Amino acid sequence: MKKSVLMLAAALPMMFAACGTEDPEEGFNLETTTLEINYEGNANIETNVKGCTFVSDNEFIASVDKDGKVTANHVGEAKITVAYEGESAVCKVTVKPTMTVYTMPVIDWKLNLTQVEDLVKADFPNLVKNDEVSSADALAYTTKGTFPIYAYAFNNNALAASTLMISTEMDDKDSLGEWLEQYYAYYNDTEMGMLYGNAKSIDDATVLVEFEGGMDDCMATWTANEPTKTVRGGMIIDRTHIEKSREIARKTAGK
Repeated sequence: MKKSVLMLAAALPMMFAACGTEDPEEGFNLETTTLEINYEGNANIETNVKGCTFVSDNEFIASVDKDGKVTANHVGEAKITVAYEGESAVCKVTVKPTMTVYTMPVIDWKLNLTQVEDLVKADFPNLVKNDEVSSADALAYTTKGTFPIYAYAFNNNALAASTLMISTEMDDKDSLGEWLEQYYAYYNDTEMGMLYGNAKSIDDATVLVEFEGGMDDCMATWTANEPTKTVRGGMIIDRTHIEKSREIARKTAGK
């Protein structure tokens, strides 16, 4: 009996040592939680296990295949949900523009006039406010009297419409189109008279781009209005605030 007890006592450390060296079952882990991809670029979401499913919450911005390869379709942000055997995690994808010939105006519809003015001062330091056109429900900015021109209209002190007016040579129309393609899916008619866009990437605002002028030059007006007053595909239900911001831009441009 005494010998058996001694043998059991001697075996216990070996048993515990064996348990300690046994690897626990490895769980699901998302190794890529954020991605920054240039427009039209690709990147892979890495996990520590195989057999995951990948779902994008906004394929207009970023799509993903069954192997976790992400394709950057338009500028903006999307979330990719990665799931494995009942567990899931999210990878945040940011698609960055490759063409920065123009800068988007402020399109945060939650901001009031003062907040937009403060944001413009911080993010657009080279712009000059046009006090003659600006008012209690409108803001207009120009680059020392030249293009581009930014105009904002407000409704009940909330941003309702933003306009970017650009003067460009007809030779540069392709560059403007390429710039817009980063943000929007748009349809271009043969006359180059109008471009309508689907702005799913920015608060579902509808974009209207108009080219005006002859073969030597053209005027491109980019306008977005509050998403509650638009229908995707370029059909605008309520033009009130868009027309106002466009008029502000035209006055600033001396048109």
